[in-house]
Amino acid sequence: MILGFNKIEIFLGIRDLEHILTQYGSSVIGAFFLMSCTTSSSISLEGKNVWILQTAPIGISQILNSKIAVNMSIHLIGYLFAMIAIFPNIGTGFLQILLTVFVPVFYSFFISTVGIFFNIKYLNLNWNDEISVIKHSPASIITHLIAIITIILSALLFFIINFIYIIIPICLSFAIVGIYLYKKSIKTIYLIQKY
Repeated sequence: MILGFNKIEIFLGIRDLEHILTQYGSSVIGAFFLMSCTTSSSISLEGKNVWILQTAPIGISQILNSKIAVNMSIHLIGYLFAMIAIFPNIGTGFLQILLTVFVPVFYSFFISTVGIFFNIKYLNLNWNDEISVIKHSPASIITHLIAIITIILSALLFFIINFIYIIIPICLSFAIVGIYLYKKSIKTIYLIQKY
């Protein structure tokens, strides 16, 4: 981006890179968010120290909110750098700027709630090393599979239907599914009490 689009287009062999980034930049950022989820292992990582969560003087919803907020905060760091790189090069239309700002937030919220939901569903507090929880747990694998499927389906829809017409329903779907999974997670968090 700093070198200019012409040099990057020649180096990568891509034509019309500026149009691609203007049109799909927000979804590309969102796709990176989908592939980086800390919530799919955040509760399981408590391990034998889960008693701290159980005896904390705060509600379960606050614990879940903090796990989701950490994931979204990590995304925010990359998001700020991406915005610095993309904003000078996107179209100046109000809708395009709005999409560039908010679409990655929907992606981040969606994957954060998916991760926390499956972490609660496949809770594993008895582990020997952190890698088994972070990389090999069913929650982590399912969350990443959902992320890959979501990226593929979104890309297919973008090629079939005009981006502007499909991105808003996709974001609304992410919000609805995210809110549903969040509420379901709060109801099923009682599983922690069994340990």
